[in-house]
Amino acid sequence: MVSAGMPNLRRVAWGVLATIALIGVWSNASLERDTSELQKEVSVMNITDRQRVYAEEVARHAWQLVTALSVEDRKQARTRLKRSVAGMRDGQGAWVQATALNDPQVTAPPLYSRLDVEVQGYLAAANSILLTPDEQLKRRNSDIRWLEQQASGPLISVLDEAITALEDQGEGHIRSMIVAARLRLVCVIALLFGLGQGVFRPLDRRIRRAQAELTAERDFAQTLLAISALVESEFDPAAMAAEVLNLLGPALGMNRSSVLLVRDRHVEVVTAWPPDEPAPGVWEVEGRVHRVADAEHSVTIIDGGAAASGQTSEAWVSLALVEETQFLLAGSRAQPVTSWSSRDRALLSAAARTVRVALERQGRFRQVERAALTDPLTGLGNRRALNRALEELSVRPGEPFGLLSVDVDGLKQVNDTFGHHCGDRLLQEFGRALQDMFREQDLVFRLGGDEFIVLLPGCRQEQAQSMLDRVQAASERVRHQPELMGCGASAGAAFRPDDGPLLAHLVARADERMYEHKRRRKTQPVCEPA
Repeated sequence: MVSAGMPNLRRVAWGVLATIALIGVWSNASLERDTSELQKEVSVMNITDRQRVYAEEVARHAWQLVTALSVEDRKQARTRLKRSVAGMRDGQGAWVQATALNDPQVTAPPLYSRLDVEVQGYLAAANSILLTPDEQLKRRNSDIRWLEQQASGPLISVLDEAITALEDQGEGHIRSMIVAARLRLVCVIALLFGLGQGVFRPLDRRIRRAQAELTAERDFAQTLLAISALVESEFDPAAMAAEVLNLLGPALGMNRSSVLLVRDRHVEVVTAWPPDEPAPGVWEVEGRVHRVADAEHSVTIIDGGAAASGQTSEAWVSLALVEETQFLLAGSRAQPVTSWSSRDRALLSAAARTVRVALERQGRFRQVERAALTDPLTGLGNRRALNRALEELSVRPGEPFGLLSVDVDGLKQVNDTFGHHCGDRLLQEFGRALQDMFREQDLVFRLGGDEFIVLLPGCRQEQAQSMLDRVQAASERVRHQPELMGCGASAGAAFRPDDGPLLAHLVARADERMYEHKRRRKTQPVCEPA
């Protein structure tokens, strides 16, 4: 923006810009005129060059017509001659139109008139030969001799002279266009130089100051946006603190900064910026860390004392408290304490708030996710967790696994006889027993009621009886309690790939075998009161 102390700068700028615009308009009009003239000269030169080629073809085809021995050869030669004469006639018409030779208001050069006369005479002789019957054609025919003389002498000379003249004329136009373009360029450069010296240079300092302020604001906004985006990230606390460190270090112009963990009054340096800066031992943490950790405010500015480059200051930020572990960020500048502006403090506070909100959000999300995948009575995975596990197995179609469908027998009788609290205890005890009986990598789920599913990764068909025996062992352990003595378990197994590759078929097959087992057990007592 032009200052009030420079009232003439605006007029000078607009005057120079208007002059440059006028030069541009004049330059464009001149360039269009010169280009049109040059295109016209190139068109005339191309037509003249083609006429030269046609003249040679007419003479050659006329000689072939006269010297042909057979009727067929003569017929072909006459056809070629007609085509060459027609092309030369059309070219002459285009040439006359391009040169405006018939326009009385245009004074044509003598060379053009001479060339027109020569071409018209040449075409007349060629037409005369075409009209002559075959039996009257002779090698010494006057038209033949005249065509040969013209094709090798006067006509070709006139055409070459015209081509040369047109080339010289075109080169002259190009030279004049180059000179005019250079002149216009020099004028524009001189005007721009004057504009720069008279207007832009006085504004340079103000623009640089504004640019520096805008850059600082942009960097602040980008850093704040990047820190805020961490709320949606899935980083663990240490990785998130390190990411905040990488953002704040260069944005705040710190000489060095670190993320520290305080646990039971023990201090550990997790990461440092710049990366090659030695992390341990660079901070005088005794007393200072605990002072910051116990402070009510999230940002604390401390005088770092004197350094080789002058006074230093430190900013300590309490990022978050996770499971009795406090994350602190420490950064230093080779500047006094007053160098930490309100914007710097706001950025540090925003970083602390972001880390806390992100970690709280992650904690709540994990709690909700665990609740959504867990059966509240037994603590086992529920049907949603089973579906997720089956989806994970479906992406590994070549990996064998087994599936057990288990149903607790006697749950209803326990509920009716001893109450639902005993039925709940039956389900809880049986779920724990199943988990204890199977391998660590096996997964136990309760689908609801008395239905359980056990996934057996890597298990094959030949291990089926061993897996079913484990279910009965779990059932035996539950029956040690007096009120649960009559309870049992029915189970069926299915395996991939033996029972098919589709997971839905495996579940259905395991259910069929479980119900078959249940039918065989119906003759046994289900539950007896203690």
